[in-house]
Amino acid sequence: MCCIVTLLVFFGPRVTLFFLWIFSNILERAYDGFIIPCLGFLILPWTTLAYALAIHWTGGLGGGG
Repeated sequence: MCCIVTLLVFFGPRVTLFFLWIFSNILERAYDGFIIPCLGFLILPWTTLAYALAIHWTGGLGGGG
């Protein structure tokens, strides 16, 4: 059971980012180029996914609130 949870935590955001890249334009709207999302996919997938979804839901990030 622990191995399944570990695999989901490790591969879950990467699979989600892959499907967002294939089936939507959320990543294109959040990032200008290809390098940052690609590096985010490899190094920080949770942060890349959270930033892209925050840009999508709020239309942009601004302020401290």
